[in-house]
Amino acid sequence: MSAVQAAVVVDSPVVVAVDGGKKTVALSVTDAGRHRLLGPVDFEMTGRGVDGVLALISSRLAGADAPVKVGIEAAGHYHRPLLAPSVWPAGWQVLELNPVHVRLDIAVFTPG
Repeated sequence: MSAVQAAVVVDSPVVVAVDGGKKTVALSVTDAGRHRLLGPVDFEMTGRGVDGVLALISSRLAGADAPVKVGIEAAGHYHRPLLAPSVWPAGWQVLELNPVHVRLDIAVFTPG
C-alpha cells in the first residue's frame, strides 16, 4: 500500500472514496477542500484487507474530530459487501454511488 500524507483539518468533513472490484478495492481519502489525505490505496477485498486499510485510515485521522462520509461506487455486485454497516467504524456515513449520477453531477458542476 502506498499513501500520500497531508495535514488533517480537524473540523473539515472527510471523504473516503471507494471503488470495489472483483478481488481488489481502490480507496482514497480527501478533506472537504479535495486535498488528498491518503491514497490511492489498493487492497484485497477480504476481511484482512479491509481491516488493514481501516487501521491505516484511523491512524491518518487520529486526533481529528471530523465527520466521515464513505462513497462506494455501485459496480455490479462486487461493492455490496462494503455496504454492510459492520464494515465501517460507527458514526461514518456510508453512501452507495451510482456512476451514472456521479458523471452527470460532474458534467453539470465542472467549470469550463
